[in-house]
Amino acid sequence: MYIELPGAIVKLHTTTDGYYSVNIEASMIVGIEDAQALAIAIDHVADRAQQLNEGVEHRKEAGIIP
Repeated sequence: MYIELPGAIVKLHTTTDGYYSVNIEASMIVGIEDAQALAIAIDHVADRAQQLNEGVEHRKEAGIIP
């Protein structure tokens, strides 16, 4: 999952231990509108990462994954 904005990309990133995080690549953010769009994109991707991480926790607790 990724969201591309003018001057930035917000990506869902998989960590080495199987969890998810947010990766932000930004070159230049100019203006309030761009900053607000970036904040919304980060929030959206972070919500998805949190949902996925809850699933990882459930699978670890159930012994499905180490």
